Amino acid sequence: MTDSQWLPGPVPDYARLSAVMTHAQLDVMAPDLQNLLSDLLGDRFFIEEYDPGYELLGEHVEDAVLLWMRDYQLLYVVNAEGELEGWRYLSSEPNRVHYRSQVLPLDDVPIHVLPLIHENGNLLVAGRNILISNNIIEENASEIDNEELRTEGFRPRTANEVIELLARVLQRSPNEIWILPCMPGERTGHVDLYLLPISDDMIVIPQIEPEGIALLETKSEIRLARADAAFLDRQAAFFEQRHYKVIRLPMLPGLIAPEPEQENACDALYYSPANSLLLHTSERKDIVMPTFDPCGFGFELEALVKKYEQRWRDVMGELGWTVYLVDATDLGRYLGLFRCVTAMVPDPSSFR
Repeated sequence: MTDSQWLPGPVPDYARLSAVMTHAQLDVMAPDLQNLLSDLLGDRFFIEEYDPGYELLGEHVEDAVLLWMRDYQLLYVVNAEGELEGWRYLSSEPNRVHYRSQVLPLDDVPIHVLPLIHENGNLLVAGRNILISNNIIEENASEIDNEELRTEGFRPRTANEVIELLARVLQRSPNEIWILPCMPGERTGHVDLYLLPISDDMIVIPQIEPEGIALLETKSEIRLARADAAFLDRQAAFFEQRHYKVIRLPMLPGLIAPEPEQENACDALYYSPANSLLLHTSERKDIVMPTFDPCGFGFELEALVKKYEQRWRDVMGELGWTVYLVDATDLGRYLGLFRCVTAMVPDPSSFR
């Protein structure tokens, strides 16, 4: 498939890229990822150190929301002339709003405003189809008491209005925008937790297997794992019925653990191969996949993790990707993985 087949419309993750950026805070959460990106990409890799910070008990604290760069990077669209345009969308997080202009804009790329509240972890492109969860409908349905957002064009919109606006901006028909369900137990509600398009007609969807569920000890984890397994199987069937080739990669069930920043609260943690980072350049195709350190969880889980990692290497290698596995244990505790913490800039020459 040639790049020209994507015209016009939004640029998918599997397109060729010209640059990748992470935030300096990633050095604490996943230093191995930054080191690997520097090695693989050289001068195509950037670290942004902007930090407005805030005061907590008289001390300066970095704003952790800036770590999740995918949620406010530009949305790139190719117009009918094969030229890139950038769309910046709205956020209720003030520092994302103020910071977004610094996230690697390309020279000579016009930037427009998409007056919708949106997180770009919640938008994927698979050929002609746009994949997004119901979050975007809910987030744009209600009035928000924020003068800055209203000045930028925000107003409550119906589901049809949201889809029609997206279709116009993304140069797709409304029926090519698929509103998908959120995965049970997964708090962000983003589709990139369980979907990874790797070509126009091929998509990775994880699979929770019985041997993983058998290692769980609590009833709540077992119930959640069974619900997630059934959910993922339904999504795989949905895409297969629509003529996508679906690649099933095994993953661990969601692990219920205490929330790092809130007492007496728990989260379900997912280490999903679908939230991998695709690095497609003119020279090579690499994929950086998030692994989980099972140390302390017992021999059986350690063996299962190794088995799954080898399966990822084998399957993605056969599909033409060079696989790199990097520890994402700490990132997962904060409900994010590798796609979440990177801003991507496509290669304009791909579309000319």
